[in-house]
Amino acid sequence: MLKTTVIIPTYGRPKSLPNCLISLEEQIVSPDEVIIVVDGGENQDVQAVIDSFKNKGELNIINYCNPERLGAQVSRSVGLKVATGDIVIYIDDDITMRPDWLAQLLSSYDDKKVVGVGGIIINPSSFMDNAIYKMLARFRAYVFRSKLGKINFIGLPYSYLVESVDKPISVDFLNSGNSSYRREILTSHGPDKVMDLDFVEEHNLGTILTRKEKKKLIYNSKAVAYHNHVSSGGSWTSDRMYFTIRDHTSYLIKNFNLKYLRLPLFSLYVLGLSIIFRKTNYFKAIREGRKQYKDWVNQTKPG
Repeated sequence: MLKTTVIIPTYGRPKSLPNCLISLEEQIVSPDEVIIVVDGGENQDVQAVIDSFKNKGELNIINYCNPERLGAQVSRSVGLKVATGDIVIYIDDDITMRPDWLAQLLSSYDDKKVVGVGGIIINPSSFMDNAIYKMLARFRAYVFRSKLGKINFIGLPYSYLVESVDKPISVDFLNSGNSSYRREILTSHGPDKVMDLDFVEEHNLGTILTRKEKKKLIYNSKAVAYHNHVSSGGSWTSDRMYFTIRDHTSYLIKNFNLKYLRLPLFSLYVLGLSIIFRKTNYFKAIREGRKQYKDWVNQTKPG
């Protein structure tokens, strides 16, 4: 039986974290350990929630605290360093899961070639609150339904993992807030080993594993998580799209050839986003992404 570790980064969400932990308590297959990493220093309200669940004793909870706000990806790395499970599962602090969620994730690991399994996130993003963006997302999901979970020419998903499928399928990436991996895969591809791209990390890791290393990722839409939106805490920011564009630019240059053809096409896509969200600074994010990649190359040069 595979041992499991669930890692939850949290920041300033004492109201949503209890619901997440309750849904872990209700799993028909219980996790062996739950590592909660509190970002941004000690928070009495969040710690009170964690202590109350520790005292109940239904979950084996291990608690850490980052002294300053370092982000979800750093918090996951902190949890990974002490994780003991064969399978490490990443979830967000504002999601709840169906009782068979963990069992569904584990069911695909019978295949030794599978290194990661992820599930569906219902109501995945606040971006979907924009009517035009919502319409375009639905259009993409319909037109590219046969390419669910696959990455296109400019490094973007043809269609995001928000659709149900009859059976588990191979994909190029997993949802960051509802994903699991074999622990040895994560420890060998951590942020100290590859470029840290917090806002597109699931695409970066997925591309490395499936395109470069020919490993297998599985999407199982029966592993259901519900995203319960809150407008504070976590990694939420009003400029999230800006930083996503920045990190995607670095990811595109880093992982794909013909970058001088792909980048202009991605810029056209960003132009569309600029119109939809009425933001004029998104092209600055592309420039920052190019600089971010160059800085990383210089840092990783031998000597």
